[in-house]
Amino acid sequence: MSAPLDLKHVKVLLADDDSTTRSLLRRTLGAWGATVNETTDGAETLVELKRAREAGQPYGLILLDARMPAMDGFEVARELRTHPAELQHTILMLPPDKASELVRAREAAVGAHVVKPISRIDLTSAITKVIGEAPAAPAQPATAGGEDRTPLRVLVVEDNKDTCQLIEYYLDSPEFRVDVAENGGIGVDLYRMMEYDVVLMDVMMPIMDGYMATDAIRRWEKKNAMRPAPIIAMTAYARTEDARKSLRAGCDAYLVKPFTREVLRSTILKQLGRRATAKV
Repeated sequence: MSAPLDLKHVKVLLADDDSTTRSLLRRTLGAWGATVNETTDGAETLVELKRAREAGQPYGLILLDARMPAMDGFEVARELRTHPAELQHTILMLPPDKASELVRAREAAVGAHVVKPISRIDLTSAITKVIGEAPAAPAQPATAGGEDRTPLRVLVVEDNKDTCQLIEYYLDSPEFRVDVAENGGIGVDLYRMMEYDVVLMDVMMPIMDGYMATDAIRRWEKKNAMRPAPIIAMTAYARTEDARKSLRAGCDAYLVKPFTREVLRSTILKQLGRRATAKV
């Protein structure tokens, strides 16, 4: 797993009218240590940038959505030409497969651009381009027994709030760090944005079910030459055909709901080849 960027001294303004995109980027940037503020349209963005500049606390990085109501990202970029330092540290976020907007992005002379859906690889590359090579976060020391103290990052993709709360309760220890996505679509986006050690994937969800989400994750991993993370399917049925279907989709194992704390933790650690270091 590649080391994350260390952005603990970087103040970021995230300008996007889409709440899902803001949530995904806020989680990613926050995990990298950045201080993140948000705006939802171009005019509000310019006001906030001016306020910060006049207060002597300018932003070190601006993520600017190309498409916002009233004033889009390209118009904001044009206004920022009077403040070249800010423009240099701007990343313009473009919709997918829009060649004409790629041309506009180059003409806008922003520091870098990324195309949606944004992946952590593209975001890391763009941030490095505009603010320089950020130092990697220091590795956590190993215990006397040689076990890695770094928490295991777990992505729970599940639409049932009660199940999510139960899993968070079961994994409530320094050994685990849990993020929750309420459907498969958000789960795939989060996986592209963050690095996870293991994914717990409910198979029955609205918008995008667990089978489709798993297939999308596996295709994304293959396309980007990423090491596959274990995906553990979660199903309310113990039928053999359900287990086979989840494995065909790309899952590594499956759990039948309801499961106990001991079964959940042991399944995760088994898939990762790690020994339990906390009491189960």
